[in-house]
Amino acid sequence: MTPPRGDRWSVVEKLVDEFYRRLVSELKSGEGELRVRRSNVFYEALVGRRVAQQSRLERLAVTLLGEYAPRFFRVFFESSTTLPPPFDFYGVLNGREYWVKVVSGSNALNSAERELVRRESEKYGNPVILTLQGEYFKPRIIGKATWYPPQLSWKLVAGEGAYRTFIDTVYKVAGKYRDEVWKLLQG
Repeated sequence: MTPPRGDRWSVVEKLVDEFYRRLVSELKSGEGELRVRRSNVFYEALVGRRVAQQSRLERLAVTLLGEYAPRFFRVFFESSTTLPPPFDFYGVLNGREYWVKVVSGSNALNSAERELVRRESEKYGNPVILTLQGEYFKPRIIGKATWYPPQLSWKLVAGEGAYRTFIDTVYKVAGKYRDEVWKLLQG
């Protein structure tokens, strides 16, 4: 069931909190690995061990975002149902039907996935690709789907100023976890 319109941002905030709790939990469970694992000696030699640890943290966050990104937008849709990959869900927004693929950023679709989205988009009436966060880009057409930048994605689902509200929410919640993550990184 979709929460009432006014409560949707509180659901988004809870999802952001859940995301960060899980990120910290996964960091803690692999804490020793975070300090000793050497993934790329060329990178580490250039930027230093601490920065390399931060890079591993970012990769973990990006991996988790693949799971969470659709959930942030789905909160705003009525009558949503899960779709087979590469699309995430079907839902109704302001009386209009959408078949939705969500990506975490503008570089999230590699050429193979882009081709799959192009082919699968032909099956749906109003397919869209929503972008969770990142820099602005001009909307693109992939098959029948329109791929929106984050600013327009958030405006479409939650109205004017929604992207700023989302960013503010992420920063607010992240503040609760920042010290703990830095301690884990410093060992």
